[in-house]
Amino acid sequence: MPTTLYNPEGEPVWEAQYGSQELALTCPVKEVLLEGNRGSAKSDTAIVDYLLGVNKGYGSAYRGLIFRNEYKELGDLITKANDLIPLVFPSARFIKGGDLKWIFATGEELWFRYAKTQANYKTYHGQSFPWIFYDELTNFPDLKFYDDMKSCNRSKVAGIRKRILSATNPHGVSHTLVKQRFIDPAPPMTLIKDKHGERMRIHFSFTENKFIFKNDTDYINTLLNIQDPVMFQAWVMGNWDIPSGGIFQHIWFYDKHVIDLTKVNICLLYTSP
Repeated sequence: MPTTLYNPEGEPVWEAQYGSQELALTCPVKEVLLEGNRGSAKSDTAIVDYLLGVNKGYGSAYRGLIFRNEYKELGDLITKANDLIPLVFPSARFIKGGDLKWIFATGEELWFRYAKTQANYKTYHGQSFPWIFYDELTNFPDLKFYDDMKSCNRSKVAGIRKRILSATNPHGVSHTLVKQRFIDPAPPMTLIKDKHGERMRIHFSFTENKFIFKNDTDYINTLLNIQDPVMFQAWVMGNWDIPSGGIFQHIWFYDKHVIDLTKVNICLLYTSP
């Protein structure tokens, strides 16, 4: 699987950075969570993942969906796509208004939508979207909409790679659900198989993002100066073992308050009868 985008003149306009970006774009698993700290280019990677399937002969059968939990949160993703797509596909056009989507000259479409609850699934029931991406998955109220939309991740055209990508950092209303589904079962880059199907997670870190260190050191300094200990662990360290929500959020920490009994020698004392 290629990891570089070229303009019509054959010049590279985007190249995957070594590490998590390359791993994500070449990962053969259909369902993948891109997880880690903020500023690690997770959503950029997802947009490129879709674009790598454009102009491959699939035409209108290759439709992509990008979801956020709120309509207003789509703005940043649209901006990122609008900055990149014209460089690679100058003939593509963006439709504004209620029907936010990119339409490519060869027929492919990339939609931008929001979904709040499981009830939003009825809008897509029966349709086919080989490529689906959820940005900030822990901000969705639960994983019911996510699971229902799996029925739409299909295509009648042979050869199209089916993908369900999601990106998030720790913390959020569905922190625990996402952690139980993607984090707890296995380490990064390990295939998980259970009743929910096959999936994998790839850990991202802003330390791999050479562009943010070059172009936006103020953002890095802002992250490093976060005073809230929970948010620092979530947004800077990408630590999933944080208390997300509840009355003990700011005083309970996994590394301080959990004992791994497999690493402790326990001596049982008893009195013989």
